[in-house]
Amino acid sequence: MCRPMLWRGRMFALLVLLGFWIASPTAASAQNLIERPKAHSEYNLELEAHLAFLLRRNVAPGLGMRATWELVDPGFIRDLNNTVGVGVGLDLGFNTWCEGVATSHQCTDADLDFTTPTNLQWNFCFTPEWSAFFEPGIAFGRRRYGPVFMPNVAAGARYQLGREFLLTLRLGYPAVTFGASDLF
Repeated sequence: MCRPMLWRGRMFALLVLLGFWIASPTAASAQNLIERPKAHSEYNLELEAHLAFLLRRNVAPGLGMRATWELVDPGFIRDLNNTVGVGVGLDLGFNTWCEGVATSHQCTDADLDFTTPTNLQWNFCFTPEWSAFFEPGIAFGRRRYGPVFMPNVAAGARYQLGREFLLTLRLGYPAVTFGASDLF
């Protein structure tokens, strides 16, 4: 019963990303920058505020933030337009937990769940507007039954609206996020 909800959430996020790409005025005539190292906006710090959907037995909606510091430019592949950074964040979710069946079915009030992900972020810049990233890492979280460590794995895309302002979509575990980033 819970898996279809998770699948629908991921499909919705994918459709939102596809909608941004189709609506992009430069989608048909985009300039390919992937083979030009350092052909992207210069920044040292990226701050992101987002809506977060923490993945549990159900989906816990909430808010979050991330900070990523650029470490290497160009990144692991010298001939590509890629960067590597390290990031840390905080995601808060309000989780209603239900147990039991029929007449013994009981639900708690919204528990506050949180995760603090720490990760490596590997960015690839494809056009002046579009970039993608991969984030492996680890997260510390508070669940209903206590504190836990968990893997933090995500892939995402960014659409740059201005010189320093981006829309960011992240699909992964333990959270799916959608928000806005600012480059410093």
